Amino acid sequence: MLSDQAPIGSELRVAVVLAYHDGARYIEEQLASIFAQTHQNLKVFLFDDASNTPFDAHAFGVALGNRERLTVIRRPSCVGFVANFLYGLAAVEGVYDYYFFCDQDDIWMLNKVARAIKLMDCVDDPVLYCGRTELIDASGSRTLGRSPLFSLSPSFGNALVQNLGGGNTMALNHAARQLVVDASSRSVPHLPASHDWWCYQVVSGAGGIVRYDREPHVYYRQHEGNLDGAKVGMWARVKRLSELLRGDFHVLHLRNIEALSAAKYLLTDKSRAALQDFRELRQSTSVLRRLFIAWRIGLYRQTVFGNLSLLLGILINRI
Repeated sequence: MLSDQAPIGSELRVAVVLAYHDGARYIEEQLASIFAQTHQNLKVFLFDDASNTPFDAHAFGVALGNRERLTVIRRPSCVGFVANFLYGLAAVEGVYDYYFFCDQDDIWMLNKVARAIKLMDCVDDPVLYCGRTELIDASGSRTLGRSPLFSLSPSFGNALVQNLGGGNTMALNHAARQLVVDASSRSVPHLPASHDWWCYQVVSGAGGIVRYDREPHVYYRQHEGNLDGAKVGMWARVKRLSELLRGDFHVLHLRNIEALSAAKYLLTDKSRAALQDFRELRQSTSVLRRLFIAWRIGLYRQTVFGNLSLLLGILINRI
């Protein structure tokens, strides 16, 4: 078993990309959990997406000893969470060994950074780390369970139709960061559906490595202001099925296809062929043809229910 309780690789530099928008309610607790990490060689880059009440380190009680580890960048106009994260990843000044995405309302377990570095360390190829979350209530006083455990291997065939891990769990090594920044710059103005799904698609599609952590290292707060829920339980399944039938996923997949197509030169030959096949699958009027293409690509989701939904989407042409 990997040990990640003690500080490791203190010389390794970590940049935390924190996307912020009117997050006053929980930001102090989140920042405190970041600055308390066992791996201390880190700096937070907080991108304030034109908040109505702009972030101010003094007003939010950031300790003086941590001011040097916090840089605040305020956007003159709101760009939305996807662009805020991706533009933020590109805008980090300096060279870092690892880059972590961070939401404004979670709590990081003390070994989150050390654990991710442990799983990504000693690899020169692009590496993306992601994993599960521990769900907590709005007050942070009660645990509500864990996000689903995925057991199938990561791949581009999975990434085309499903995101493996939430952005609040994700980290990239320097090579993966450069890859995602390059792909994102090429994809404009075609923004992908989400920054985290995009990272999974780009890294896996380019032949990089995806490390999925079966153990959670983030407390994911459930409250009325979440942009995206935890996606667990029967109600979440019913909601996703409703979104499938409405064609919501059809729209999201189109956004991802357009973004990936603009950056397709970064993908492997196999991934480029799969992307073209995926576009053809969505355009075909033949059920048998769509099923054959899905088999040829190797499309799959991580759960039985997810794969049944995928099959239904292919049959009714809502993918």
